[in-house]
Amino acid sequence: MARGADRETTLPCQALAAGAPTANARNGDTHVTGVGVEQTIDCNGATLLVDGTRNTVNALGTCWAVTLMGSGHTVVADNVVHDITVNRISQVAG
Repeated sequence: MARGADRETTLPCQALAAGAPTANARNGDTHVTGVGVEQTIDCNGATLLVDGTRNTVNALGTCWAVTLMGSGHTVVADNVVHDITVNRISQVAG
């Protein structure tokens, strides 16, 4: 019998510039979905969402946030203003 367990981890990021960030997430979020996708994107102040397995994303500019779902991703971001969230579904055999 197998059952799934959801695990979510949120890592706060500190802004590199002085002062608190004033921007919020906005329309135009970027979604990268697939298996083994390699892509370079411009965050343009929006949220980057990566879903699937073994995707590699180079995020240029400033991202509001980065959310990873699935497993084995590599994301290199110039700057993340708000947070990085990692969601993973682990399979447990019993």
